Amino acid sequence: MLDICDDNGEVDCTTCKLCADKCPAGLELDELFPILRALIPVKGSHRDVFQTIGKLLTHTNTQMQPFFKDGEVELDDESEIAYFPGCAPIYDLLLNRDGSNYAGGILAAVKVLNKLGIKPRIIYGCCGHDLYYSGNLADFEREKEKLAGQFKGKIITGCAECYHMLKNTYNADVLHFSEFILDQVKSGKLELQPIEGLKVTYHDPCRLGRHNEIYDAPREVLEKIAELAEMPHNKNEGYCCSVSSWLNCNKESKKVRKERLGEAVGTNAKYLVTACPKCNLHLDCYYYDPNYDPDNEDEVAKIKLLDLQELVGMSLGVYDPFSLERAFEVKELKTDSPPGKFESTGFDIYKYLTEEILDKTFSCTTCRLCTEICLTRHDTVRKMEAFRHELVQRGLGPEKHKKIVENLKRTGNVFGEEDASSDKKDTDNDKDIDGAEADIIYFPGCVAKYRMDKLKDATTEIFKALGIKYVIPEDLVCCGSVLFRTGHDPSDLVKKNKEIFGDKPVVVSCAGCFSTFKHDYDGVNVQHLTEFLADRSDKLQLNEVKGKVTYHDPCHLGRGSGVYDAPRDVIKAVPGLEFVEFATCRENAICCGAGGGVKSAKPELANELGKKRGEEAKELGVDVILSACPFCELNLGENSDNDMKCMDVCELLLRSLKGETL
Repeated sequence: MLDICDDNGEVDCTTCKLCADKCPAGLELDELFPILRALIPVKGSHRDVFQTIGKLLTHTNTQMQPFFKDGEVELDDESEIAYFPGCAPIYDLLLNRDGSNYAGGILAAVKVLNKLGIKPRIIYGCCGHDLYYSGNLADFEREKEKLAGQFKGKIITGCAECYHMLKNTYNADVLHFSEFILDQVKSGKLELQPIEGLKVTYHDPCRLGRHNEIYDAPREVLEKIAELAEMPHNKNEGYCCSVSSWLNCNKESKKVRKERLGEAVGTNAKYLVTACPKCNLHLDCYYYDPNYDPDNEDEVAKIKLLDLQELVGMSLGVYDPFSLERAFEVKELKTDSPPGKFESTGFDIYKYLTEEILDKTFSCTTCRLCTEICLTRHDTVRKMEAFRHELVQRGLGPEKHKKIVENLKRTGNVFGEEDASSDKKDTDNDKDIDGAEADIIYFPGCVAKYRMDKLKDATTEIFKALGIKYVIPEDLVCCGSVLFRTGHDPSDLVKKNKEIFGDKPVVVSCAGCFSTFKHDYDGVNVQHLTEFLADRSDKLQLNEVKGKVTYHDPCHLGRGSGVYDAPRDVIKAVPGLEFVEFATCRENAICCGAGGGVKSAKPELANELGKKRGEEAKELGVDVILSACPFCELNLGENSDNDMKCMDVCELLLRSLKGETL
């Protein structure tokens, strides 16, 4: 066995689509990440061995052709029905694991076809899945061109990845093996034989399930052979095998595989059945880890993995899945190019950068809900920001973002307000507070300063009530959040603000500003206003406020920075309130729709999401939506029912302090 299972890959997106139907903007990362990776190349795990082999295959005229052993099956090169085996034999050859036979399903499938009187044509080649999803688009184009013309007639494949590519990229007339077998059973052409006393569980491959909504066919086939026991996470919620395109075999993906195998063992099934050789070998890899100790109670007890094709062959008595003899022999490899000269020429990335792709890339609100859902907690936002930067460098960013950049260069604020007047001597302060005397720097942010000044005023009044010496330096500029999020250069803003801050504590009103100073600046001592007030609200003489309120978690404050309790603590410090939570709150809160540059570039999307959140609040029967971000407050206020008030937690606190009503 090759000693390459070293868990050295970085956490990356598997494009499994677990997050797709939960994204507020409706983004599907599988459409974006191949292009992102073409612009920003990624290194594969396993020391890039499999990625290199994938590229090599595009330069062979036989595709490392796996040959069936002589006389083992009946084939017909002129048949209208073709079988596409994919690359499983290559992995058997490379991994050479004792007891594994990942290509066994291919032999079983062809033997089943033979039993049905079908002598299939075999299409040898790689579908290009790994090349495509790893961003090797030039090599993928080469592979696609090689296979052009071969996908004629009806094609059957047992690999979920091959099925996905043939159907959605090559537009071939393709059936997954499970669909084909079910059709044969329903038409009366085939009768599957049940295996007495056999209990199995089934793992949904992402490319078959969430990508193509094939959930029932494999299950209906299995239920005719054995008792099917479902794992807790199945169908649309099924766990990914957590490795895709050989990019991300790492400690985090190993945890997911361990949990998935644990679910399988927990069903008391004899076999874990897959409908994809890649899922099979990635899950099985857990047991081949050099550190795996079957006697360790913390490890997952070993369960046998079988390809669905193998189980069908076993049911019909034409295939023995426990034979250790390899199904194939690789006899010959011929290359089109000498080693070391595999450069791809004439590839145009702009053919992939369509208006639709650009629109979707800049529709991400950077809300991080996808990361919360992701089994390995992949940081999608950082990748999307990097993607946007590459597009901006090519002049492909939205015009409205370019206008913001111009405003910032000219005035230092996103709105282009010319009267960035001095706040250094703030009339709300008891005294002229010099920066050196101040306890804190108060950074209101562009929205609070130029569009939501009631929040700025409420904040300074509370500081006054608490006896806090604060200063708003006159030369503060935008935190640069919008530039970070949209792919523009924020370095000038960062440099200027850091010079102003020094080592003085900074308190901010805006969740976006807070997240930017906390995560994108280096060495800024920053607190969000709600954190600052949560530690001091007991020092205020608060009066009872009657009313029913809910709290909207700003994405940058909650999922982005882990601040959930402080705003709620401030709300609960106000006597007399009835506080209720949104159905989706804290880690699962729905985005207001305004972040990530979406409010400026795609206001219709921001408004749609803001309206949706407002409707949820109306169903709760609350009087006020509270938030801790002026941008959220602004968008929710603009898109909520006229009877629904939106205000900042700090504004609520001031009303309580003054004895005012909601």
